[in-house]
Amino acid sequence: MFRTLWIALLAVGVTTLAGAAAAAPVQPDRVVLPIVDFVFGAPVIEVRLNGGEAHRFKFDSGSMELMDGQQAALEGIKATGITKLLEINKAETMPVSDTDVRLGELDIGPVSLALMPPGGWAHPARIDGMIGKSLLLRYVVTMDVPGRQIVLTRPDAYEIPEGATILPMVEFHGLFHVPATLDGHPGEFGLDTGLTSHVLVFAAFEQANALALQYGDNVISGDAAGTTGVKSKVRQAKGDGLILGEVMVAGPQVLLLGQQGGVGGFDQIAGLIGMPVLTQFTVTFDAPHKRLVLESARAPAILAAPIALDSKPEAEPAISAPPEPGAPVAPAPPLG
Repeated sequence: MFRTLWIALLAVGVTTLAGAAAAAPVQPDRVVLPIVDFVFGAPVIEVRLNGGEAHRFKFDSGSMELMDGQQAALEGIKATGITKLLEINKAETMPVSDTDVRLGELDIGPVSLALMPPGGWAHPARIDGMIGKSLLLRYVVTMDVPGRQIVLTRPDAYEIPEGATILPMVEFHGLFHVPATLDGHPGEFGLDTGLTSHVLVFAAFEQANALALQYGDNVISGDAAGTTGVKSKVRQAKGDGLILGEVMVAGPQVLLLGQQGGVGGFDQIAGLIGMPVLTQFTVTFDAPHKRLVLESARAPAILAAPIALDSKPEAEPAISAPPEPGAPVAPAPPLG
């Protein structure tokens, strides 16, 4: 009798699991998301929250997901916890909400969405938030600026294109970084699509390699703003070259960050690589396999906007005609 009952229960369990599996949505291997806009050089895609209307979110590889808290409140998105947001120049605690996110036909599921406090959302009105880390941790993300698309691929379905440059990529406190060499000095540099400058150098790396002395009279001082608009003192210079594996970006704009708060205080990280460098390639962030994949691309050369650390200059960077193969990047404009 007991054996008959056990078999019956097992059969019911198998039927229930089979029914649940049949009801579960089948996620596609690959989803193409149109880039609907660029905000200070960073791509913007459409995101749906909790099944609601489409929002425009900036793809920021150096950020967690976040949104204007006031707009979130209007849509009934309430805080479910707190988190620490690490900016380039400081750290700040703020509320988060576990929010269902959908991109095109792909259901991402619940994501911890940071809710920016009043006055903290220092971005243009045409974007509502930022998305980055959750995509990078769950999918292979290809940013194709010339094709105006971002492609999400399931990790086991991604294949490396022939002839691509491959760099090891690991995560440190939510920041994905790769080895690179700036003007002869090797280090680990974070990847930040929200950064409007070619390269931002942290204080420890600058001091260890005497970069201020190396750049000499080419250094110009100015202000730069982080995600919440808090300004930091920076110095700008023009470097000779940034080497990423087998490729080099000539004449990068280099910002020297003197402050050591937030991400800028990580001694393990030399600095950040921004959108004016990344846009010269079709870039694939393959975090599941701990690698960055670069393909040559005749992308528009996005001129650096030196007054912003994290995509908040007063005017958007200009986009010039595509450079000739092997041509140096156009020099960055001076600080205003």
